[in-house]
Formats: sequence, structure tokens, C-alpha cells
Amino acid sequence: MNTPAAAVRATWPLIAILAAAFALRVWGAGFGLPHTECRPDERQLVNLATRVADGDLNPHYFIWPTLYVYVLAAVFRLEGLAGLFHDAPARLAELIFTARLLGVLLGTALVYAVHEVSRIVSGRAAARTAAFLCAVTFLAVRESHFGMLDVPMTLAIVAAMTVLLGARVLTPWRAAAFGLAAGLAASIKFNGILVMVPGLVLALYDGARSKDLARTSWRLALGMALAAILGFLAGTPYAALDAPAFLAGTRALHDHLASGHVHDGQQLAIGSPLRAYAFDLLPAAVGWPVVIVAAAGFVLLLVRQRREAVALVSFPVAYLAAASTGSTVFARYALPLVPFICVAAAEAIASLAGRAGHYKVAVVVALSALLAFPSMRAAFWLDTLLARTDSRLLAAQWIAAHVPSGATIAQTGSVYGKVQWSGSNWRETSLDATPQSLPDFVIVPRSPLRLYSRVPESVDALINGDYRLVQDISTGIDAVAPEAFDQSDAFFLPLQRSPAIRRPGPDVSIYERRAR
Repeated sequence: MNTPAAAVRATWPLIAILAAAFALRVWGAGFGLPHTECRPDERQLVNLATRVADGDLNPHYFIWPTLYVYVLAAVFRLEGLAGLFHDAPARLAELIFTARLLGVLLGTALVYAVHEVSRIVSGRAAARTAAFLCAVTFLAVRESHFGMLDVPMTLAIVAAMTVLLGARVLTPWRAAAFGLAAGLAASIKFNGILVMVPGLVLALYDGARSKDLARTSWRLALGMALAAILGFLAGTPYAALDAPAFLAGTRALHDHLASGHVHDGQQLAIGSPLRAYAFDLLPAAVGWPVVIVAAAGFVLLLVRQRREAVALVSFPVAYLAAASTGSTVFARYALPLVPFICVAAAEAIASLAGRAGHYKVAVVVALSALLAFPSMRAAFWLDTLLARTDSRLLAAQWIAAHVPSGATIAQTGSVYGKVQWSGSNWRETSLDATPQSLPDFVIVPRSPLRLYSRVPESVDALINGDYRLVQDISTGIDAVAPEAFDQSDAFFLPLQRSPAIRRPGPDVSIYERRAR
């Protein structure tokens, strides 16, 4: 009998999972702040949203679509009206933190969306398992800490899948609703459009069961496509209103993805993206045990729920096929695959536990915890580190306490590894100077990230001859192999748990010029 008490008992496991997901995502959300470059691209996205919030609806930048830019702009306007901002540097840091909190909420919502897809496909028991796996998955936890596009896009993709799979037969109206959702996903980040592949597959699948395959499939696909265009333009209207700038942005994005990631004149091209996803990124994202069980889950779904399984399988296949055509790979690019892996793994776990009779719940809990443990432990480790003071902040504190006013300071490496300080007590200069005008202090960040922490031999020779080490902030990062990192990303923590690391950030050495 369905009583209110029974409904509450049935709901509390999901509530507990969502609470745990939120806790894992909000813990450490202030990472690196007020340093505004600790997470690449956050500052760029926030600046775009700020410009829109100030009244210019055309962002004039189309490496990304603009739906999420508008969402952030609306949130910033609300916060601005509340009078939460003060001076300009503090305002930027607060805006980034606001974007991160929104990422935390959307990352938690993603867990619920995964629950709903799994419930539609496999039932309530499997849905809780899928939600739990998504809640503790390393990559989903990591990316939900940051104010970027990958989590909202992935949420939009999974939400579109709930629309697509919410009925046993695809009707023209449902096809249009799904197309609209797919267009909105693409309007957050371009690769969201790949969720159209499951829709088109189901249009063909359901059309094959009708009396007129060609006509039915064509009508469904056409309605879906037109609605997707409408959804995309609703979120990115200047794709039409400023078409030249939009086309220039998409061409630049295509070149970037095709040729490899370039930073400060250095290029990193991944020779085999498909291999990188299969053997590096996905195991790091969710753990090898979940990947293996998910493969079995996809097979079970194809046997038991062929219609839904075809739709679920088609997205990872299409996504990996598209990703393998370029040479630029970031770990966060694997995030849209995570929900599908969680749903498939949950199907396999529920199927195995179904043979346990009265011990079914205990078996589900035990298997889920066992399989998720490597990823869950890595997520907990990540949160612990993100909550600690970043090495770049410690370096800024040391400068404030020990560097005299008026001193000149030079730094090596990328902007993402450099130390930021407030005020104008010191003047930043370069090392390209004559011996008579060398800086008073030199800051050298070091890490296994080749693109972002390169120290030229000439700098090493200079500091060994003319400078003395006055402060050395060690994070333990030098004990970790370069292969453990996402080398494309200026994020100074590896993709796997590394107990040697004590805090986020590069190692930072500060040198003072010897007295003459």
C-alpha cells in the first residue's frame, strides 16, 4: 500500500545521495581564490557574463555559445542589485565564486537527472545506484567545483535524454520537445549537439515499427532538427545577428580542436584521442571497476531494453567518434560520457543483485560501494586538497610580509602558475633585462605540467649565479609522474589520487638578488 510514510521511506535514499553529492561538490569550492587564474577559463567566462550583465548582449566572442553566459549574467545582475560587490579585484573573485556555487548546484542536479534516466530505463533500484555512482565519481565531483560549461552542458544532455526516453513511442510533439532540449544543450557548449544522435536513432527505430517507415522517421527527424535550431538560437541569438563573428569563432574553435592545444607558443597534440579516452581519461574519471561493469551493463540493456539501450549506446559512440577526429583532449571533455557509464553500470549491478533474493538491497549497497571506492576515495582526496591554501596564495602572503615596497619582481611560467598580489607596492618586470636592471626578486613556479611551468635554462643559470633562494613552497607535486596529469590543462593536481601532494598549486621558489 502506498502511504505517505512509505513514500518518504522510498525517497530518503535519494535525498541522502543528493546531500552527499552536494557536500562533495561544495567542499573546496573556494579553491585558489582570490587568485583569479587558478582554474583556466573561469575568468574569461565571468568577464563575458559581466559584459552582458552591464548591458551589451552581444558577447563578441564565440569560442563558446552564449546560453550559459546569459544565465551567469542574470545571476550577476541579481547579486549586483543586492549590493554584494565592493572593489574591482574582490568583485572578480566573488563573481568567480558565485559561478562556482552555481556549478555546485548544477552538478548536484546532474546526479538527480542521472537518477531519472536510470529510473526510466532500468527501474527505481538501479536508479539509486546510478545516482550514487554519479555522486561520487571523481570527474563529476572535480568539474562541479568550477564555474565552467562542462557540467551545465552535461546536465542539459541528460535532461534531454529524459525527454527522449520518457515515452515508449516517439511522437512528433515529444520529438520536438527533445530537439528543443538538444538545441539548448548545444547552446551551452557546441558538443552538446551530439545528443541529437540518440534522438535521430530513435526516430529511425520507432519509424521502423510504423506502417510507413520513411514518412514517420522523416517527420520525427525534421521536427526534431527544426526544434534544435530554435533552441540553439534562443540561447545564442547572435549566431544569426552577428554571423561573421560567430563563424570566425567556430572556425577558431575547429582549428584549436583539430591541431592541438597551444599555450605560450608551445603546442600539445594528442596522437590517439580515442586511446586517451579509453585507457586514460575514463578510468580516471570513474575508475576501472565501473568502466568494466558498465560495458556489461550496456550488453544487458541491449538484450532487455533494446529501444532504450540503442539510444543510450549511440551517444557514447557518437561522442567518442567525434572526439577522435581532433588532436586536443582535456580530461573535462570526458564528462558527458560519465552519466551514460553510471546508468549502464547500475543496470549490471541491479541485475546481479536481483539474484540475491532478500539480500538484494545489501548486495546493491555492497557492490556499489566496492566498485565506486577508487573513484570515491580520489574525490575525497581532491576535496581535502582543494580546501587547503594554494601554494600561489602562500607565495603572495610571503611577498606581502617580506618584500620591501618598491621592489621589482619577475616571474617565469604561465599566467596560471604565477603569483597574484593586490596593491601596487611592487612592480612586475621581466627577466629580459641588462645585468644593471635585473629584478630584485624572481618567482619560479615548477610542476610536471610542461606547457605551464617551463623554466628556460637561461633562467636557471641566472638565478644560480645572481640570486639566492629565500623561500621555497613545496606542494609535493614534483613526486608525481607527468603522465598522471592532464597535460593540456593548467590544473596543478593529477587525475589520480597521489598521497605525496600536500596542497594544490605548483612548487614555488622565490629568489632574491644577491647584494652587489
